[in-house]
Amino acid sequence: MTIHFTQHLRRLAPRRQIRTEQRDPDERRDPNERRDPNEQHDRTERREEPLSASETIGGDDEAGSPSTSTAVPGSAFGRVNPGDASSSDIDPAVEDANILQLARGDVYPPSNGGEVRIWNTSKKFADFGTVWLSQPSGEAIQREHEQEVRVVDTDNPFLDFKTSAIYVWNAMLGLSADNGFDRLQSRETVSTFSGLDAEFDIVCCEAPQMLRASKRLADEYDAKLLLNKHNAVFELLDQQLELRSVPGVVRRRAVRNLRQFEQAGIDAADGVVFQSADDLERFTWSDDTVVSVIPNGTDFHSIDEGGNPEAVREELGLGGAERICVFVGAFDYDPNEVAANVIADELAPALPDVEFLLVGRDPPDVEGENVRTPGFVEDLPGVLSLADVAICPLTMGSGTKLKMLDYLAAGLPIVTTDVGTQGLPLEDGETALVRNSWDEFASAIEAVVESEQRQAALAANAKRLGEEYAWESLMEGYEPVVAELLSEE
Repeated sequence: MTIHFTQHLRRLAPRRQIRTEQRDPDERRDPNERRDPNEQHDRTERREEPLSASETIGGDDEAGSPSTSTAVPGSAFGRVNPGDASSSDIDPAVEDANILQLARGDVYPPSNGGEVRIWNTSKKFADFGTVWLSQPSGEAIQREHEQEVRVVDTDNPFLDFKTSAIYVWNAMLGLSADNGFDRLQSRETVSTFSGLDAEFDIVCCEAPQMLRASKRLADEYDAKLLLNKHNAVFELLDQQLELRSVPGVVRRRAVRNLRQFEQAGIDAADGVVFQSADDLERFTWSDDTVVSVIPNGTDFHSIDEGGNPEAVREELGLGGAERICVFVGAFDYDPNEVAANVIADELAPALPDVEFLLVGRDPPDVEGENVRTPGFVEDLPGVLSLADVAICPLTMGSGTKLKMLDYLAAGLPIVTTDVGTQGLPLEDGETALVRNSWDEFASAIEAVVESEQRQAALAANAKRLGEEYAWESLMEGYEPVVAELLSEE
């Protein structure tokens, strides 16, 4: 077993030596080469295999838990400019690799945290050879990044709508971890590749909805299966069902099934990349699985440049005297929507002299004299530059929050709940103020905006920490993972 950690995260186990023998290039098919029609086989005719009992489906419900090289072209909440980071020397073991990424939804241009992460991973994979990104549509990528990332249109109608891709999928999983709906939607994804002239060395799964298809395609192409674990999704489901007052027996069964489904994916994978050590500790894996923790990051250099705050101020109709408190998030995501209601109902009324700016796609339906919801903005660095304080009043969630990393990069004083600190080495009073009651949260905001000395101290500490999370350095953590997956046994 190998566990890789990047940056300041502690290493839990020594790294196994990586051999660098390169595969014979003559044995690798050119992705652009047309396959001989007589050689091509129909991938849709294979019988859909259920996930086996050895992959923990239907197993013990306690199993698995102990309780770019380039800058990102877009942020989850606004546009940022690409950086000029150059690729480092690439390990010969990973050169000329063909990597297939399967994403549940459209990734480019990124408009939420998960999409930002996937896109940065795609750009890093492109350093290793050819990356194919499978998503529902890819016109924007084809226009702007044709030479770096190739697009496969998933052509899966089940993924075209949030209702079927998330809510129906979760509901069916609540009935059974191995259900007909997931088999059907996975078959649609797999059928996309029946006429594609390509060979893959690694199949990378970016969402639970893509797990069954990823496993089948990895088997089909004799490729390694890599899981990018964005969250412990069963925890998110538990929080969301609790929010909706779903009966306890139904909730527990759905959460148990999803947990088993996630564990089955890890059991089937050759490699797993977690985004936080907290999420890693919620699962188990075999000794021969390559396991890594690569945190989320931020486009530090672009955000550090500061954008054009005066243009943003004019665009949003802000004067020059307001104390501005910013919260960024994609508000079609339940945790952010709940946080928006907290701001409108609890924080804004308590602080009438503070202007609350809620920035991100699908602006929430909230009201307040001192609450603004401009939606997605083109200049996120500019928005962060004009803010006096950044907040993260999340009450639910899993994994590291990209908004927090953007706040750190901008050198903003931060007030957050414990949920916002997940996966980050934040210290209360040093790099952020951590408060879990709304009265205390509002008092902390007030204390920050009224004290220039406290603002300066928190901002300086945040900036130093944020620099450690630049995407271009974090994404280098994928190189030893890919090298070990492709090394000869």
